[in-house]
This record gives sequence, C-alpha cells and structure tokens, in this order.
Amino acid sequence: MLTLLVLTIAPELEEDLTDCLLELPEVNGFTTHQVSGHGEGGHMSIAEQVSGQRKRLQVELIVPAHTVNHILTHISETIGGDGVYWEQPVRNLGRFSDAKQE
Repeated sequence: MLTLLVLTIAPELEEDLTDCLLELPEVNGFTTHQVSGHGEGGHMSIAEQVSGQRKRLQVELIVPAHTVNHILTHISETIGGDGVYWEQPVRNLGRFSDAKQE
C-alpha cells in the first residue's frame, strides 16, 4: 500500500530536508511547494501574527506506507525543526506515458 506523505516545514530547512530525503532509498522523488500557513498564532512571530500567515515549505512524497515511521524518524533525527506532517492513502499511481492510447 502506498501513502502520500505531506510535510510542512520552515522554508530555511529546505536544503537540509532535501538532502535528508535524498539519503533514503525508499524515497524515489518528491515535490515541493512554497505555501502560506495560517493559524496557531502562538508559534508565529509578531510580523506573522500581523499578516495572519507564515511562509512554509510543503513537501509531498509517495512512499510505501510501512516506511513512513522510518522516514519521519530520520527527518526528526537529522534536521529536527518546526514542522507538521500528515499522510493519505494512495489509490492509484501511474504515469501518463503508461496509459493506453485508444
């Protein structure tokens, strides 16, 4: 079974997280997005509280579900930092080049 693992971290950790993920054989690739986080005002700077948002980096990777705990432990031990994660089951995964042309 595959899972979509979504990580949201401080943007300054991007390079460290990229290196960390590339070290893991179970990670075949990932996608990153610059996003804005809203809420949890206690964790936001004064400037972030005034604007109502904070800059975050969101990383999405599809991995075997049984590897998630290992990946999260490796991230925590390697870079630590302020971040959240969640996972969602993946029902189907393929490439457009694999689809039959009819």
